Amino acid sequence: MGPRVPGEIVGPRPPSDVVGRPLNFTVRRQKAMPQQSPIEPETRSPSMFVYSLLFALVYFGGAVAVGLLIMKFAPSSQRSQSNLGHLLVILGALLPGWVFVRRQQRLFSVSESRRLVAFCIGWVFLLEAVGLAANAEMFRSLPSSALIGILVFALAFDALIVWLVFRYGVRKVMTKYLQRHTQNAV
Repeated sequence: MGPRVPGEIVGPRPPSDVVGRPLNFTVRRQKAMPQQSPIEPETRSPSMFVYSLLFALVYFGGAVAVGLLIMKFAPSSQRSQSNLGHLLVILGALLPGWVFVRRQQRLFSVSESRRLVAFCIGWVFLLEAVGLAANAEMFRSLPSSALIGILVFALAFDALIVWLVFRYGVRKVMTKYLQRHTQNAV
């Protein structure tokens, strides 16, 4: 095909023997349908903040109840509650996991688990802050660098406990519940 005469230029060139795609042509691949997973949610994910409120209820309520019981029955020389907070974390973490698996009939997804752990760590930090504010006179004698070191260590240790409980304890309880529930359904 040679050059065209100005009178012939009315439309596009007639097709030649070369076949090609127009420049604005895109090829899109079909996405495969994801298979259903016992972990991933089928519908919109429930609010993990609401489930973290169950943790906060057990954690705060348990701390207040244990504190009142210790003040009432324990002699003033033996009023230590250091390990009871860790027990409250375990009990507080089991409740939202148990309620979630009963209502949703599945495990937490990765994002749900991360959000729930983050909310629960926030609740623990909040209770620690309230406890420190209530006993501020005990810490005033410490140098500020020592106080910051103690706070960082205590908060990191509390966060580690919350994460470990959700990672191993709660997941194990949820898995056992699902196994027992599916066996009873069959």
